[in-house]
Amino acid sequence: SSGINAEYGGRVCYRAFCFLMENAFNVPHLEKNPTATVDRPKTGDLAQPVNILSEEEETHVQQVLSTLQDYVTRRRITMLYPFFKDYDRGKLFSRGVTKEQFRRLLNFFDVDLTDKDCDVLCKKFQEPNGTDVNYPAFVEAIDKEKAPV
Repeated sequence: SSGINAEYGGRVCYRAFCFLMENAFNVPHLEKNPTATVDRPKTGDLAQPVNILSEEEETHVQQVLSTLQDYVTRRRITMLYPFFKDYDRGKLFSRGVTKEQFRRLLNFFDVDLTDKDCDVLCKKFQEPNGTDVNYPAFVEAIDKEKAPV
């Protein structure tokens, strides 16, 4: 049922692949049985967790985040997510920005952040691919009320 079959010479059976993709999170032929119970992933199941750092680094991250939270509250900044989204790396909103973009965006906060502060934030919110920073997780860490769903 993986869509790749020896019957097709190791190639992908496009019909089986499309069926799997179409029904990854729903019940096949739901229109014929609209009262069927659909199991949905729990909120957050599809999100990638942030990286776990050493105790010293985690303390440093929390201090920097606290400084940024105070700034956001004091300045009454309500739209952090769209601010980062403008710099999104992908055409279809990959939810990642490069480390250099992330640093530049942090400079817009007009808070005195050192290179070490930026480095530890990048390390904390770095995606598994090792190149991008997960800005929705960062925004959620700063302002849980206005984080993207």
